[in-house]
Amino acid sequence: MFDNILPANQEFFSPAEIAELLQVSSRTVQRWINYGYLTAFRLASTTRIQRDELVTFMETWQTAPPPDTSPAIKADASECNPE
Repeated sequence: MFDNILPANQEFFSPAEIAELLQVSSRTVQRWINYGYLTAFRLASTTRIQRDELVTFMETWQTAPPPDTSPAIKADASECNPE
């Protein structure tokens, strides 16, 4: 299903390339990898995601993105004491 939107001659993708394809930040892709939503491997000093893994990821999360993995920011006014 999603295989047709990926470049036909490309078997491995960097987090930056996936970020561009999915219109998210590179940091978001890195968080997905860190939390285990997207499987990646290290090749020398670079991170790569295999095409089949990316397709599986997109099929799994096609109706909703993975849970928010951004760091929590507390906006509770009681914690902001200007004293």
